[in-house]
Amino acid sequence: MLPDINLLPWRDLRKQQIRQHFFVTLAVYAVVTFGMVSAAWFWVSSHHNAQSDRNALIQREINQLQTRLTQFSRVDGQREVLESKIALVDSLQQQRRNVVSVFNLLPKIVPQGALLDTVDYRAGYVVITGKAKSNALVSELLENLETNSDIDQEKVHSIDRDDDEVLLPFRFHITFYLKTFVSPELALEESTNG
Repeated sequence: MLPDINLLPWRDLRKQQIRQHFFVTLAVYAVVTFGMVSAAWFWVSSHHNAQSDRNALIQREINQLQTRLTQFSRVDGQREVLESKIALVDSLQQQRRNVVSVFNLLPKIVPQGALLDTVDYRAGYVVITGKAKSNALVSELLENLETNSDIDQEKVHSIDRDDDEVLLPFRFHITFYLKTFVSPELALEESTNG
């Protein structure tokens, strides 16, 4: 007969050791896994925060550049306004030559013995009205107009004799175009703030 050997406590002890070893290993793996997941989470979180900081920096730089671009567009608008004002001033300075040309021309064409009552000047056209001692002086005035190279389109509107006037009985009304006229080049102003 076989001796009675009880192997159950040994098996129970072995099962308990295996179970303990399993739970210890499971706990170690859980701790290691938790550590690795935590490390990965911290790593991803730090990279996410670093990228968010970089994005915020880039956004600040973009906002600053947009502000500068807005200032540039405002300055560009101011520059355009100034350029249009400079063009206006240049045009007005060129216009000054027109008046000077008329005043230089009048003594050359008006003979002695003729008197100008009015001189009207618009867009290169000069309208003169006046009086003369004789019809010959009015003819000399017309001849001076026709022979002058700076004058074009001379036209006599009227030559009248005023019998009540003793000294200067002949009245005349003449128009002509000044060839040296410089027309203004005024740009139409768009909506400006200045």
